[in-house]
Amino acid sequence: MRKDHLRLVTDAGASLDLGWDYGIPYQIDNLSGVDVTLKTAQGVNQQGVTVEGQSVEGVAHEVIADFWGPDGEAQADRFLQLLPFFTSGTAYFGDKYFSRFFLQKTPYTVQLHPYPRLDFMLYRPKPYWYSLESQNAVMGGFVPQFRFPLCYDSHRYSRATSSTCATLVRCRCLSPRSSAPRVSWSTPPSATAPPGSTSALTPP
Repeated sequence: MRKDHLRLVTDAGASLDLGWDYGIPYQIDNLSGVDVTLKTAQGVNQQGVTVEGQSVEGVAHEVIADFWGPDGEAQADRFLQLLPFFTSGTAYFGDKYFSRFFLQKTPYTVQLHPYPRLDFMLYRPKPYWYSLESQNAVMGGFVPQFRFPLCYDSHRYSRATSSTCATLVRCRCLSPRSSAPRVSWSTPPSATAPPGSTSALTPP
């Protein structure tokens, strides 16, 4: 039996919780291990095969839920009513990960005594789980700092991200009609620097 919290939120708006804290311990198989389909080819008189491609597909999970709580029968009936065929939604596992799911087999009763037990199957089209923690990544290490239209005065175009300091790239145009800007670099100790504190380009 798994102790992780499993929440199923259907596209119809129903929310179903499984886990020890909810009096519904459960088993779910195939959480790890993804089948990889190999595309192979073999030439004339070739010993062995050549792998030409790899692909992965969705993952099916069988869920066996035991309704141990004092209202186990009512909870089991609720699952039977809220998980009909053509059900889809989002599954949240361990309060850390989530993934889309489609109901592959509707719940059916395995036993009634001494407690109800239901068995059903979920299918996830993606072979991985998404994290609930937001993460940001910047390509190239520069964070844009400008918006169009640009002003003709001193303007900050980008900020280079680094573990020790931030390099500010500034451009001052000579005049509104001039297209040749004069670029100056500054390397303040922090991400912000007072206006006019420019210095020569310092290599990293």
